[in-house]
Order: sequence, then C-alpha cells, then structure tokens
Amino acid sequence: MGNSKAGFQNWFKSHFDGAGETIASVVVVLILVPLGIMGIFGSKFVADNIVSILCTVLSAATVFGYQVWRTQRKIRKDTNEINQGVIDLVRSRSPYTVIAPKISGELAESLKGAKEWSFRGGSGRWQRECVLPQLSEEKNRAVPYNMLILDPTEPDLCRQYADYRNKHRVDGSVSTNGTVRNEILACIVACAWYSRMTRVAARVYLTQTYSPLRQDMSSRMVAVTVSDKSQSGLFVPHSSWYYESLRDEFNEHCARSPEVQFAGTENLPSDWRALTSGDVKSVLRSTKVRKLDGTLRKLCESPDLSAESLEEIRQLVFKGRHA
Repeated sequence: MGNSKAGFQNWFKSHFDGAGETIASVVVVLILVPLGIMGIFGSKFVADNIVSILCTVLSAATVFGYQVWRTQRKIRKDTNEINQGVIDLVRSRSPYTVIAPKISGELAESLKGAKEWSFRGGSGRWQRECVLPQLSEEKNRAVPYNMLILDPTEPDLCRQYADYRNKHRVDGSVSTNGTVRNEILACIVACAWYSRMTRVAARVYLTQTYSPLRQDMSSRMVAVTVSDKSQSGLFVPHSSWYYESLRDEFNEHCARSPEVQFAGTENLPSDWRALTSGDVKSVLRSTKVRKLDGTLRKLCESPDLSAESLEEIRQLVFKGRHA
C-alpha cells in the first residue's frame, strides 16, 4: 500500500504542475467520463441514470481533488522548511545585513541571556539605557562588561564626534563637545554604579580616536552599526571567521588604551533613583585613569564641572531606564 501511494505521488508530481493543470484535469474528467459511458451504454442509459453518474463522477473528482490539494500543500510545506533551513544555516556562519527598522529588535534579542558584553563607540547612550540594566539582572555570577569610548578630557576629539553626529541628526538637536563630554562622563558614572551595586564587572577604556562604526559584542555575535538611524547594520555570528577578527581587534585596542579606575563609589545610593549631583561630582573627582606607562592621572584635571553640567550628567546616567 505504501509503495502504491508513493508511486501515485511520484506520478502526480511528474504530470501536474500547479493548481491550473490540476483544475483543468478535473474538468476534463467531468466531461470525458460521461461521454465514455454514453459510448458504451448508449444515450438512453445515460439519460436514465444521469444523476447517479454525475454524483459518482463528482465524488471521484472531489476525492481526487482533495488528494491533489493535500499533496501540493505538503510539497509547499517541505519546500518552505528547506528554504528556511538554508537561510538559518547561512546566517549561522556568515555576516548578514539587518535593515535599519529591525536593528533595535535584533540587538535586544542578542542581549537576552547574554553572559558578557563589550561596546566600542562614541557616547554609549544605548549602553546606559538598555545594556547595563539588562546585564544587572543577573544575580548569581559576575558579568564581564567592557566599554571602549572617547576620552572625555579631549575637547577636540569630542568636537569631531559631535560634528559627525550632527550630520545625521533628524530631530533638530545639536551636539557640541560639551554635550558629548557629559554623555561620556555619564557612562563612566553609570559603570561605576553598576560595578558597585550589581554583578556587572565593568571596565572602561578611553580611546584617542573615533570611528563612525559602533560595535556591540557578545559571546554569540558582533553587531556593527552607525549613528545614522536610516542605515542598515552588519551582524556577525560567533561561528564566522570575521567574529574572531573583530574580537581580537577590540581586545588589542583596549590593551593599548588608558583604563578608568573607579573611585568615590562607597557613598553611592543603592537605589539608582536617589543619585544626586553631589554623588556624580564625588565619583568624577575621585576616579583616576591609568595611563599606558602605569601612572595615574585624574579623570577631570580641568576645573570642577559647573553645577549645570553635573545636573545634566546626573540625568543622563540612568536616562531611559524604567525599572
């Protein structure tokens, strides 16, 4: 029985290509069968038994059509599964492009259950809003977190990045070297707070150059994006050779960059909502930067930040966090 069914399916696939041919075949059957009966038994027999003949033919055609429909549905299902399998295989081994509207969702999906995270970019807004809060939900183990951002004590560097960002602004806002500096300092305060209050083990490195590219890295992928929200992003799965190259480059860059040494965190409030401008000032004045020769310098060697800047930094530290 199994061989007969398989034989029928093979015969069907070789003789009927799509719904059009199938419908045409059913119509031909409906016409030819009554004509054949008429030729054998005569027109009087057909006239006397027309209802029975039509019912029999229609029943047979219905059964045949249903079997055809089931077979075609299975063929489509199998084809779709094969196509999806090929797509999944390619995506698991090769870099792939994600269109702009889907980048946030793809990043959020990659962040779920992440055991580590690294970031290379300009000011780290998304890191403060989403990444650090998400990583801090882990209570049972340390979560390594590395951040490579612009040196906030270099006004020209901050200005260059502000000019680049302004080229792609669509909301009418304008960045300056001061706003970029404050965003970076907010990242440093945020990392200091999460390192003190959660299992996030944050390390912050300062780079003297900026790149239009931003990189978010986990143990599963690297996402390469730009500040222009209309542009697509490149996602590199961990099984791709390019993944290891990007990770190696990031680690080498960190090894050649000054590292922030958090200090002044002992009096930070455990409730992030209770952070004050005074807390921000204490952290920034106490935090040091370890230079490549091993010596330390103050993070903020210039005169103290204004009260307005400290308040702006305080608001930025946890801006976008909801819980």
